Amino acid sequence: MIVLFAGRRPSGADGAFPETGVAWLEERLERLFAGLRPRLAVGSGAAGTDLLAIAAALRAKAQVDLLLTEDVEAFVAASVADKGPEWVRAFQDLTRSPGVRLHPVEGAAENDDGFRAVNHALLQHARARLRTDGKQGREPEELVVVAVTGGRRAGEDHTESLADSAEKLGHLVLRLDPAASKEASPTAFVAMPYGSKRDTTRELKRFEANETWNRVLVPALLDSGYRPIRTDLDSGLETIDARMLHSINTADLFVADLATFNPNVLWELGVRHAWRRSGTLIMAPRWVTPPFDLGHTTVKRYERGMTRVSDRQAVAAIRMLRPALTASKRGTDSPVWAVFPLLEPVRLPPDHDAELISQLTRYTEEISLAADLHDVEQLIAVAAHVRRDELPDSSRNTLLEQIGLALVTLDRFEEGRDLLAPLAEADVSFARVRMQQRYALTLIHRPG
Repeated sequence: MIVLFAGRRPSGADGAFPETGVAWLEERLERLFAGLRPRLAVGSGAAGTDLLAIAAALRAKAQVDLLLTEDVEAFVAASVADKGPEWVRAFQDLTRSPGVRLHPVEGAAENDDGFRAVNHALLQHARARLRTDGKQGREPEELVVVAVTGGRRAGEDHTESLADSAEKLGHLVLRLDPAASKEASPTAFVAMPYGSKRDTTRELKRFEANETWNRVLVPALLDSGYRPIRTDLDSGLETIDARMLHSINTADLFVADLATFNPNVLWELGVRHAWRRSGTLIMAPRWVTPPFDLGHTTVKRYERGMTRVSDRQAVAAIRMLRPALTASKRGTDSPVWAVFPLLEPVRLPPDHDAELISQLTRYTEEISLAADLHDVEQLIAVAAHVRRDELPDSSRNTLLEQIGLALVTLDRFEEGRDLLAPLAEADVSFARVRMQQRYALTLIHRPG
């Protein structure tokens, strides 16, 4: 896959890209690049969106091609330095990376004509590098455009023009609003299997569930303006369960993926249908036949392989989900409420400790992102923060278990063993089966 990126530069507090939006945009770009896994990212190097996207692409191990106006010093002065020295330092650090190649666009100056020329060159450069030969059974490569824009603005809008041109050529364009804040974004709680599972619906063949999360759900939900949240149910203890129940009840959108017929997912879906009239979206791989109880409920079907989601399948699934994500905000989608339309929504008691719930949500999202990026150093850093933080023992142990499991999945057995050993020893009844299995694996791989 190739990702072409473009978007807004930083603005004033009330502008299209306020300083308060930088951290959330940075996180969304990291999640997108980690999920889409492009081999090549193409864009320019202006302050704001471009530099954040370059950093996200490099973190996701992509090669980056930067197209700039011909005079690089003039480009920096006009498009980077005017937004502050911190952006200049970022430009210098990123362009020194061995993963970045500079491509000055001949004849392009720092004016509207020059920016149009760069836009044209960006699209041509990305399209020219698509692999379309299909050799060795390989599908033609996809080009996805990430446009950071809150909508067309007055006058000439180079970001929207580039996005429009790409869409006319049939390419998928994902949009992120730079003015959005994480706290104000509607939440999408995702119930789905995680990691590598034996699929009971396909003769116990191995199913890599995270492929759907990374390559389909995260891009589709971010593109629709949602904040994707999931809980790793394999390590959920008392406090995480309480947070999960509140998420099922209060999430603006609840997404259930029926892959592998995970019993936890089916239970959570039933709870959501009983509690909420609308805001539920059900999806499943093409080969899954929904159970009888969901026979009259819309299930969005998507294509994927057992172990991977290809570029073509990812783009097709995102396109399929777009109208469903919009429609889920309207009408009644619960079969329970369809039969009993006079039901009242269930309102749970307030969180007994809203601050704790917020802390746990933040930590879980940090762990999820670091695991998606295979960022071992970040996982270890989060573990250190969790150990120092003032948390209930059950909450701390849950988070450390999640980190330990992620490290073992990344074949970092020694680091995983350090986290899991005290938890496994305390689990004298062997109630935490998966954790005990993962801990045993770290012992098998112990040196000497």
